Amino acid sequence: SYTAAIWVMSTTAGALNIVRRAVAKTLIPGAERKWTSVTAPTLVIHGEQDFRVPDTQGIATFTALQRLGVESRLLYFPDENHWVLKPQNSLYWYQVVREWVATYAPPGAR
Repeated sequence: SYTAAIWVMSTTAGALNIVRRAVAKTLIPGAERKWTSVTAPTLVIHGEQDFRVPDTQGIATFTALQRLGVESRLLYFPDENHWVLKPQNSLYWYQVVREWVATYAPPGAR
């Protein structure tokens, strides 16, 4: 299967650049230029009911970042749209974002 082939290539010495290009090309149109140069830790937040950005784009972005070896996390809300509005989801959103910032962009860091 395609997933197995990606795993085999990604675990084979010297194949990482091949995998980076293949994953980026396959998962996100035009991503070879955009995503293969990303190295910064990335928090992807997405709501399933977002009519502005299909959830497949958020999931594909997260998957590409993972396959490219970029530190990343997907925060996915199946019951939210473009804005996280439900009180419990909003509290969780703030908790995760604060933890992410504290870990990857602490105050005073450069």
